[in-house]
Amino acid sequence: GGLAEENDPIEIPDVQPEAFTAMLEYIYTDEINLTTIEQACELCYAAKKYMLPFLVNQCMSYIWKDVKYPMACRAYEFAKLFDETDLMTRCMEIIAWNTTLVLNDKNFEDVESSTLLAILDCEKLNISSELELVLAIYKWAVQQCKHKGLETNKQENLRSVLGSALSKIRFLTLSPAEFASSPAIPELLTQDEAFALLMKISSPSTVVTVPDGFSVSTVARANSTQPTSLPAIFCCERTIVQHISIKNYSRMDSYVTFTVNKDIVLHGIMIPSQLKLDCEEESDVLPREELDEHHQVYCNTMSTGTTYMESVKVFLQDGRGRQVSCALFNKRVGFKQLIDIKLNEPPRLYANITYKLIVELNKRGWYPMGTYSKHTNVSAGVLFTFCVGDPTESFRDCIIRSILFSQPMYRRRSRNLDQHNYQEFD
Repeated sequence: GGLAEENDPIEIPDVQPEAFTAMLEYIYTDEINLTTIEQACELCYAAKKYMLPFLVNQCMSYIWKDVKYPMACRAYEFAKLFDETDLMTRCMEIIAWNTTLVLNDKNFEDVESSTLLAILDCEKLNISSELELVLAIYKWAVQQCKHKGLETNKQENLRSVLGSALSKIRFLTLSPAEFASSPAIPELLTQDEAFALLMKISSPSTVVTVPDGFSVSTVARANSTQPTSLPAIFCCERTIVQHISIKNYSRMDSYVTFTVNKDIVLHGIMIPSQLKLDCEEESDVLPREELDEHHQVYCNTMSTGTTYMESVKVFLQDGRGRQVSCALFNKRVGFKQLIDIKLNEPPRLYANITYKLIVELNKRGWYPMGTYSKHTNVSAGVLFTFCVGDPTESFRDCIIRSILFSQPMYRRRSRNLDQHNYQEFD
C-alpha cells in the first residue's frame, strides 16, 4: 500500500500500553518505578525487544528480589519465554515450597499447560496428599474448557484439555478413603479406570492392572525445602561511542580486556543478535541505519519477527592466557535482540587483575555492533575498566554490549597469585 501519513499511529501489538509508557519514561527520564511482578515482566519484555540492557537488568533484579508464591507461576512462564533457566529454577523452588497456596490461588486456573506439567513433574511438593493435585487439575481443566467454549460437564472435554497431566498424578499414593472421597475423580476418570485404580490401591497384589497411561508410582512426593536466597544479578552496560554494522562471513572473533576494582562473580555477557534484511543482501555495504535521538533503537528497514539458529562461543581468560570459564551458545533466537549468554561455571574475578573475554561468532550474517568507550563504567558500585594492558589484547572490540555479574556471597581471605589458588570463608 501507500506510505503512512505522518501522523498515523504506529501499532505495536505485542507490548502492553502501560509497559511501553514505562519504557518511554525510562528513556526520557532514567526513572524506573516497578511495583508488581506483572509490571516488571511486561516492561522487561519491551526492554528486550528494544535492546535496553540496563532496563532489562533492573526488571530482572526486581523479579528475582520480589517473586513470591502468588506470582511465581507468572514469573516462571516469563522466565521460560526468555530461556532464563536460573529464574525458572528459582520460581519452581518457590512453587514447590508453597504448593498448597499456589494451587489454591485464584490465578492458578489460568496458568499455561506447560507450567502445570512442570509442577506435576516435581518430586518434591509441599502438599498433604496427591488429592490436592487431583482437585487442582480438575479446576484448571474446567477453566480451560470455559476459555475454549467447551462444555465443562463432559469428561472427554476435561481429558482433552488436560492432555498428559492426568498421567502424572500418582493415584496409587492415595488411601482408599481419599480416593473414594474426592469429588473430582468421578469427573476425570471412567468407571472402569476408577475401579481398577481403587482395587490396586486397596490390594497392591491384585491381578487387576493399572489402566494404560496412568502412573504406577507408589512413592508419595517428598516435602520441599525452603528456597535459598540467590544473589541479585547486575548489568554493566558499556558506553557506545558509534554504532556500526559488520558482516560475518564465516567466523569472527572479538576480544576485550578489563579489570574491576572489587571482587565479583561473572555470570555472563549480552551481545546483539543479527540484523535481517527485507531481501537477500548481496552487497558488503549495509544500508545506513537510523537511530532514535537516544541512540538506542534501530529504526532501519530490517524485518523483525523471525528467528535463526545462532552459534556463539565465549571464553574467559586470566592475564596469563589461562582459561577461567567458557560458554557454548547454540540456540534459536530472534533477529535484532539482545542475547544473554551465561557462563557454564560463573567464576569469581578478583580486583585489579586483568581478564580477557573472547567472543567467537560462527554464524554468517550482519551484526549491529559498536565502538565502545575505553573509559570506565560503574555498575552497582563496581568500577569496570576496559581495554587495559597490551592494546593487541583488545581486538575488534565491538560485540560485547554488557557484562552480567553479582556480588560474591563470601569474602576473600587470602590469595596466592602464583598458584592462583584462593582460600575463602563464609
